Amino acid sequence: MEAKAGCSTHRSTASTRIRSWLRLLPATLGVSGRFCFCSADDGQSLVEFALVVPLLLLVLTGIFSFGIIFNQYEVLTNATNSAARAFAVSAGSDGQQSQALNNDACAQVATIVQGAAPNITSSNLTYKIVYTHLPNSASPTVSTYNGSGGSAPTCSSLLMYSGDSVKVSVTYPVSATLFSWTSQNYTLSAQSTEFVQ
Repeated sequence: MEAKAGCSTHRSTASTRIRSWLRLLPATLGVSGRFCFCSADDGQSLVEFALVVPLLLLVLTGIFSFGIIFNQYEVLTNATNSAARAFAVSAGSDGQQSQALNNDACAQVATIVQGAAPNITSSNLTYKIVYTHLPNSASPTVSTYNGSGGSAPTCSSLLMYSGDSVKVSVTYPVSATLFSWTSQNYTLSAQSTEFVQ
């Protein structure tokens, strides 16, 4: 066999290996035919993927929304507990006003809740403070103080006695969104009761 002009009859082993690998590549990747880059099963996989993705996104966004709302609930509960405890220990002597700033334990409640819950929008908070005076000989006297958002409750004239009880309730509206399809509004509520020290 004669060699053509300009062609070498000797081929290197490396180039032969590369060519054989390139011939095996379509079979390895599942490619059939010379110009086809997909197999017959790829269409089925695409349809299954299109059916599953919306459900998967719905579940994932539901998990994320629940996690955010649960975090806000935990933060709100801890902030409410701290505020109620601060109210209860702010009493001076029996029959005296609170030792809180400006003698206002109710305003202190709002300040503590807002400070302890930085990831919550303070303008959406609603406060309800119920102070129950429990005298030894008479029936209990209940005083209620309300506030919301930037308008904190105030009780600067309240006289506090050891053994009285204070219940602090704080509510906060939240909205749960599932994959931008639906939005449901909820109200988180936290309350804590303490005895005045």
